[in-house]
This record gives sequence, C-alpha cells and structure tokens, in this order.
Amino acid sequence: MMRPRELFGVGIRVLAIWFWCEAFYWGYFAVAKSIDVTLGNPKIPTREEVSSMLLNAILGTVLMVGARALVWLAYGDAPKAEASPP
Repeated sequence: MMRPRELFGVGIRVLAIWFWCEAFYWGYFAVAKSIDVTLGNPKIPTREEVSSMLLNAILGTVLMVGARALVWLAYGDAPKAEASPP
C-alpha cells in the first residue's frame, strides 16, 4: 500500500508528464501552422502557441526535477526506518 507521501510524489510526476504532453500539443500546432497546414484554431497566433509550448515544457521539467523537493516541502523529512529488535 502506498503512503500519502509516495502517492503525492507520483501525482507530481504525473502532472509533469501531463505538462509535457500539453507542450507537445502546442508545439505540434505551431509547427503545423508554420508550414501552412490548416489545423487548430486560426485565431490563435503561432507565437502564442510557441510560448504555450515553452511554458508547459519548462513547467513539466521543473515538476519532474523538483518532485523530491516538493514532497519534502509538503511532508517534511522522510520517516526514519524503525530498528527491528534482534
């Protein structure tokens, strides 16, 4: 059974993957618009799609790299393993 601390860490990593998927999504449409493929919302400029891609990619990377630090901020130090009697 996973402890809440471990589950929180998994949730952070899943969010990081979600943001990377969002970055891929925005990047895909930015590239498609730059080569004149009619996909996506034409009212959203390519520059805005590129900035959304970069923001999501950076956020996903920060979450993935800083997952342990975020768990530590939320839950403090890891519990010490109890010594079993001999």
